[in-house]
Amino acid sequence: MNITETLESAHVVCDSKARRVLNTAPDKYADITLQEIEQGITIERLESINVPVYQYSTQITIHGLFKDIPPDLRVCGFKSVFLNGNKSLGVKYVAIDGAKKKLLRHMSQISDSYWNVSIDSQGCEVYQIFHSTDSANDRSRAIECYKNTPDNLYIGGKRACALLYGGYAVIIGIGAVYEKNLWPLIKVLFGISSQQEADDMEAAKNKQRELDYAKWEAEAKVRREAADKLKAESLAKLEPLYKWVVNPESGTFYSLSFNSDGEAEYCKVEFKKRGIQLLRRIGWRCSTLENAISSTSHDRYHIITRKADRDYKYIVA
Repeated sequence: MNITETLESAHVVCDSKARRVLNTAPDKYADITLQEIEQGITIERLESINVPVYQYSTQITIHGLFKDIPPDLRVCGFKSVFLNGNKSLGVKYVAIDGAKKKLLRHMSQISDSYWNVSIDSQGCEVYQIFHSTDSANDRSRAIECYKNTPDNLYIGGKRACALLYGGYAVIIGIGAVYEKNLWPLIKVLFGISSQQEADDMEAAKNKQRELDYAKWEAEAKVRREAADKLKAESLAKLEPLYKWVVNPESGTFYSLSFNSDGEAEYCKVEFKKRGIQLLRRIGWRCSTLENAISSTSHDRYHIITRKADRDYKYIVA
């Protein structure tokens, strides 16, 4: 998201102390395995381990000792875990609470909320955009939204900002979410109180989508049948007027087709052989055969393959 100005911003629930230069548990191995980290880890599990864990605005740092941590460890598909110079382990928020963040994204997709969720290598962002013809009102609405967004349901940060191509946005950076706060946060953002309510909502939307598709398919079938009937009637009138050739391999001919209104369209079609390959180029569609004859082919020759069980008919002029 291209941002030109930050109107307001805040870090939400992070350690107030400065970063520790020294490892505060230099002689103690952390009771967490590499395999557990690789599978993705929750904020609750991090806070339950036997060594100090510190929250910062961009990462969580686990002090203590660790065995066999590779330099390219990737969690949730991103390079997000690394050893610091003091042998503590830095864990970027993108590696924490991956399942909870995916649930947030899913809730945004099934709800009618104006909040959207993006998850990428930079982390998880929940955002709402304000963009209308009234820029001053957009700015006021964005600041109001920023101030009314709760700060006690997640670890991360939030900001209200102006966008490069117009409009404003409120962006919430979700670093981690405690399990006890997950559904309250979903309720605030998306208006959904529980997994059962989400399942019922999704089932209802899927059912409505199926009904809408069935209705569209039935209406489309009626339109296709009407168009096919109109084309057949038009072809029956025009076909006796011309001389036809089937599956030509060289020369210039003219195709006859019909648009959705049943109106005839003619197109110049040129064929030639290159060894065993059949090449074709076509001209513009014209409303009359005379216009097609005088038209210039705009395309270059392309190799084509004809279906063996189909006859391709062209007008000879």
